Amino acid sequence: MSFFTIDDIHALSKVGGTEYLANNPEYIDLKNDLMNGVWGKTKYWHNSVLDKLREYGYTGQVRKIWHNYGKSFKFYTWTQIYKVGHEHKGIYFTIGVDGDPEISALIYKLDCDQTGHDLTSEQKQIVQKSIKESDAGWLAIEENELRNYSWDKLIKETVDFIIKFTSLYDDCIESAWNINLQKVARIVYNSDHWEKPSGKSGKSKNGELYEAIYEYGHEEWLFDFEKLYNGYHYAFIEPIRKQHQSYVNKKFDIYLFTINSESKDRFFVGKILDVEVISEDEAKDINNHYCKLGWLKEMKKQIIDKIDSPTIIAKINKLPNNKLLLFNIRFLPYNVRLNTEVHIPISRSNRIYFLNRYNLVNYTPDLDFDAEIHEDKDGYEFRPTQNNIEECNQVTVRKYNRPSKVIEISSLHDTISNMLFTKLQEQFGECNVSKEQYAGYGANRIDMVVHDSDGDIFYEIKSYTSLRISVREAFGQLMEYAHWMDKKKAKELIIITKDTGESKKAKEYFSRLRALYNIPIYYQYCNIEKNYLSEKI
Repeated sequence: MSFFTIDDIHALSKVGGTEYLANNPEYIDLKNDLMNGVWGKTKYWHNSVLDKLREYGYTGQVRKIWHNYGKSFKFYTWTQIYKVGHEHKGIYFTIGVDGDPEISALIYKLDCDQTGHDLTSEQKQIVQKSIKESDAGWLAIEENELRNYSWDKLIKETVDFIIKFTSLYDDCIESAWNINLQKVARIVYNSDHWEKPSGKSGKSKNGELYEAIYEYGHEEWLFDFEKLYNGYHYAFIEPIRKQHQSYVNKKFDIYLFTINSESKDRFFVGKILDVEVISEDEAKDINNHYCKLGWLKEMKKQIIDKIDSPTIIAKINKLPNNKLLLFNIRFLPYNVRLNTEVHIPISRSNRIYFLNRYNLVNYTPDLDFDAEIHEDKDGYEFRPTQNNIEECNQVTVRKYNRPSKVIEISSLHDTISNMLFTKLQEQFGECNVSKEQYAGYGANRIDMVVHDSDGDIFYEIKSYTSLRISVREAFGQLMEYAHWMDKKKAKELIIITKDTGESKKAKEYFSRLRALYNIPIYYQYCNIEKNYLSEKI
């Protein structure tokens, strides 16, 4: 193969931008000249470079697309070189010839997808920033330099360039694909904490929506952590369904909000970290698993129990199993961040009030969900009740419409218990740790007790999705176990939960309790995935 010439570059500059007429013999000849000439040499360059890079795990493709969507000839040739397994990562080295009259050069560089097919705008920004800060972005051998080059020199220079910037390429892949893109998603309204269907109250009245037709949505079991498979909870989010193919195998951190269609109020539900979008095949496997265990049958009953209309029940009974429950995501229960047991109202000044549809949208600081949750301003203020004497003497019956109690995740409780038991045995010795220790009265049992040289330590484990609920429930139990009988039983009381990411807030709270009331109460959290038990807080 003869080496590149100035005429090769000019061949591209002459036809670049010219309308491409597929059935015109003249244009067919032009195409053939390009394919046999500058495109053929580009392919030879590509293959020769790859031959020397295969030991480094590289492969690639030659995309002989000489026209812009059939409209006009291109000014350039190009090929992609990337590592095996990275075909659809959107990050690659490119080599080719640029015939733009203002450039006229052979080009090789590290680049990324500009079309949005493989990379999101956030991923693209990450890669472009890394490339811009390096020398890998654009190397040109101008036409007046060609006489100083041969195939050997060009191939060696290109290979050396790719080897030199392989670590940058790897870093770009790592940073772009191992980040969790932050998204916001609306989910169906539910007053039973998304552990089971809650009925039509608060559901949309839009007759075209699934929740209006059947009085339930597929997200009603989003936090039903009694149903796990290999440690994961499989669930469904409507905004994922709409663009499922483009999201498959990607990970997100998703902020969740819901709309009460009756009041039109928006509520912050929480957020889930490391949400993985699963494939259709995996969803079918999980659906079969749910069928075998009878979970779909159980869920169908939960739906029908909340519906009064025989017509809607008849419609639901006709639905095939895969329409009763769809799966498109999975996540680990301890990656759920719910900071309270009730819906958190979102301020009407928040831009979330402009979001009505079930779409997956980018999280932006102006949505400020974290501020909605972690508001530290103390809203406590004493206000006396103005009593009416006549009313006080009347017996009245009041009805309260409170959300149902949050259910503790028993499977996660057991996992934490097993991990804690092992960690405490390692620290205090096998003979000094007791599980489900009898509290000395009634049928009460303490989750874990450590017998230390100067006294016992009581541990109470809670696995609610909310740290605040876990602490609230465990505190009373520990105080009772230690002091219900007239005997000092424990030198320390420790509450154990999953890692909720709120250790700073917990540290402040427990320090305040000890300082104000002189109670030896402490807190520790477990990160199951990392097999980590925190220090006492």
